[in-house]
Amino acid sequence: MSGYNSKLVKVGIYIDGNYFSNVSDYYKYIHFKKSRINIKGLFDYIIYFVSQKENLDSHYCRIVDAHYFRGKFNADETRAVNKLYSERQFEDILIHSGITTHYLPMTKNGEKGIDVWFALEAYEGAVRKNYDVIVLLAGDRDYVPLVRKLNTLGTRVMVLGWDFQYTGIDGETHSTYTSSNLLQEVTYGLHMEKEIAVGLGNKDEVIFDLFLENKAKNKAKFENRSFHGVVTSLKDGFGFIAPDDGSDNQFFHYEGVHDDFDFNDFQVNDKVSYEIGSFNNKECAVNVCIVRN
Repeated sequence: MSGYNSKLVKVGIYIDGNYFSNVSDYYKYIHFKKSRINIKGLFDYIIYFVSQKENLDSHYCRIVDAHYFRGKFNADETRAVNKLYSERQFEDILIHSGITTHYLPMTKNGEKGIDVWFALEAYEGAVRKNYDVIVLLAGDRDYVPLVRKLNTLGTRVMVLGWDFQYTGIDGETHSTYTSSNLLQEVTYGLHMEKEIAVGLGNKDEVIFDLFLENKAKNKAKFENRSFHGVVTSLKDGFGFIAPDDGSDNQFFHYEGVHDDFDFNDFQVNDKVSYEIGSFNNKECAVNVCIVRN
C-alpha cells in the first residue's frame, strides 16, 4: 500500500494474569457492557494500534509470541470454590488463542514470584526472538527495570493499562492501576479505560470487538433438580434465592450458574432450580438454572 512501510514488524505479548482477570471481571460485572474481554478482539486491537503507529499495512504487523502468567491454586483448593470448570474453560481459550501459559503455585500470601518470572521471560523473548514491539498487559511499577532493559535492546514497548476501583463478588474492594513511572518509560502507553470509553461513544468497531458477545438466553426448561426457589436479590455477580420449602435464603454467585446460562440472564423474581455446593468453604447454591414456564 502506497505510503506504508513494507518491513514486517514482529510483536510479542506478555499478560499479567491477575491484572487481566481484574480487568475482565470489571467489564463483566461492573461496567455497563456486562461482557468479558475477547482475547481475539484484544489481539486485533493491538495489531490495529501498532500498525497505525508504525505506519504499516496491518498485514505487515504480526503477533509472533504471546504468554500468560498467573499464580494458581491446587486442584483441591480450586474444587472447594467450584472453579475447576471455569479455570479449565479459560485455559482452553488461551490455548486456542496460541498463548503459552505459565503458572506458579499460589501461596497463603497470594502470588509470589510471578512478576520476576514475567520479566525474565519477556526479556529473554526479546533477546532471542528480536521483537520489534513488545506489549505488556501489566501496570506495576516493578516492571520499570524490565522496560529500561528492553529499551537498551531497541525494542519498542507498548503498555495496555487500566485505572479503576470496584467491589467484587467477594465483597472486597479491587483496584487496578497503571504506574505513571511505567508509562513514562514506554514507547506506547495507553490508559485503556479511556480508550474504551471514547471508542464505545464513537461506535468504533475495533473497540466493540474487544468484548465477547453476550450469550443468547437459553429457553430450555430444567426439571427434577434438587431444590427450587425464587431469586430475591442480585448485585455485582452474586445474589440470593428464597427456597420454596421456606428454609433460609441461599447465596449464589456467577461461578455457580449452570453452564447453559449467564449470570446476566437472571432477574429478581425468576424461578430457579439449583443444587447445594460450597463457595469459600460456605454452603451456597450451585448449578443454578432459570426454570421456564
